[in-house]
Amino acid sequence: MKTMNAGDFYRAVAEETGVSIAQTKAIFTAGLDVLKDALKRGDKVQFIGFGTFDVKKKAGGTKINPFTKKKMTVKACKVPTFKMSATLKSLLK
Repeated sequence: MKTMNAGDFYRAVAEETGVSIAQTKAIFTAGLDVLKDALKRGDKVQFIGFGTFDVKKKAGGTKINPFTKKKMTVKACKVPTFKMSATLKSLLK
């Protein structure tokens, strides 16, 4: 399995759209900034046919470290989540 890095991604999108790599990078970076701002506000971001980005709250409390078996206190936090669409799932079968 090959890992596609950001440069590979920008080149592929630029070829697909006929837009320059620099423009592709600028647009994609702006899109990620919009996505991050939406998640920071607690909004869901849904792309039909791809999936939904969301933020979930994880409860804090006392947890047990599975390696040391010691109890530790964990603060409540928010974590980003992604749920892929049925369309994307079917492509990956």
